[in-house]
Amino acid sequence: MMPTLQAFLTGALVAVFVAQVATVDQAVNPQLDDEIKLAPTNYDKVTKLLPNDTDWIYDFTTNKFYNFAPGGVSNANAATFPAMTGLGMTLAILNLGPCSMLPPHYHPRATNVVVAIEGTTHTYMINENGVPMIDEVLTPMKMTIFPQGSMHMMYNMGELKFQ
Repeated sequence: MMPTLQAFLTGALVAVFVAQVATVDQAVNPQLDDEIKLAPTNYDKVTKLLPNDTDWIYDFTTNKFYNFAPGGVSNANAATFPAMTGLGMTLAILNLGPCSMLPPHYHPRATNVVVAIEGTTHTYMINENGVPMIDEVLTPMKMTIFPQGSMHMMYNMGELKFQ
């Protein structure tokens, strides 16, 4: 990696601790999330708290951050999709416009799974002390995971097209 990129990433990672800039998902049903966490068995979770087949489907297009102009991040997680409560994961649909970036951030309570639908996205991840930085490029139908607590960022490698 070029020293200038290393310096940029280091500075960006420090900045994320000083000022958190991220999409904040609000719980759609905090009481249901609490009840799911306390359910004594999976049977109780399914039959009493999430009994409808529709409780098990998530529609990304209903997420308030779902948009394609200029872009957004839509998360399916415990806050937005109660069926995921207790699973410790987030599935993200990421839409970054050309040359745009999702700033460095982390998820303290969940592993983040990201699937590329189209385009080319450069990803960086720093896990814990001593673990080498992961530097990968996502292309359509490729995925990556960012383990719980890992610092990561992404940017769209596409070009702006001026008219």
